[in-house]
Amino acid sequence: FKDMKLTSLNLYYCLFLTGDIEVFKGMPLHNLMLSSCVELTGNTLLLAACPDLTELEVDGTKILMPVSIEDQHASVQELSGDTLAQDAYEMKGNKTKGAFFQFITFDSNASAVQRWVEANPW
Repeated sequence: FKDMKLTSLNLYYCLFLTGDIEVFKGMPLHNLMLSSCVELTGNTLLLAACPDLTELEVDGTKILMPVSIEDQHASVQELSGDTLAQDAYEMKGNKTKGAFFQFITFDSNASAVQRWVEANPW
């Protein structure tokens, strides 16, 4: 899937579609509609490698979304520009901060994340 140039994918109500959403990692997606795909699994933090993803619907699935796609997209954009400050997540509370650090763990191979972690050892 990674070589596919899809920017929008609507799989709404594909009841028999199974698998982990990690297959979408790295695709140039802007919109990903997976609502009511009841057998899909995974964690939306893995989609951080889709920096243009701004619209994601996962209602009615087994997919975990520990942080909103809006917050995740903002984090990815800040990481891409190396502008994330330490207090950016402290202001939003522990849940968002915890999810963000889960994102770093899950996607530790992403070059932007590696650069940010190296530059911000706190």
